[in-house]
Amino acid sequence: MAKKSHIRCWLHILWGTKNHEKILTEKARLKLSTYFYHYAREKGIHMKINHVCPDHFHALVELPPKMTIEELFHLLKGSSSHWVNQNDIIPQKFAWDSENTAFSVSHSKLKTVENFIAKQEQLHWKMAFRQELNLLLQKHELLRLKT
Repeated sequence: MAKKSHIRCWLHILWGTKNHEKILTEKARLKLSTYFYHYAREKGIHMKINHVCPDHFHALVELPPKMTIEELFHLLKGSSSHWVNQNDIIPQKFAWDSENTAFSVSHSKLKTVENFIAKQEQLHWKMAFRQELNLLLQKHELLRLKT
């Protein structure tokens, strides 16, 4: 009998637009969200949910066993920025910021993270992306508050 591996690695990934500029219109965001779902599926990446904001992107993905997190970022960010520019989705040249963020997600917390991503519009009525990112980094003990 052949040995079988059982691997499941969920990630909450996020990154901003270059200089965190709010340049993605609602129409562009909808197109980009759809693009991410199709491209991820094409590359064998299960994307449970994504949300494109005017200045950043969130997704909950299952990392394929033979793919590194860095490869995941490279594929999604590189292909999407190329696609936005090739298809004139926005009037100016588009690029993502070079900063990448990924958090592991326990299977038991998938619904919580999924809801968090789904409620991005409401969250950003109250706080900017940089504030949200800093809170997430603090929560995951990747950013320490100065005392």
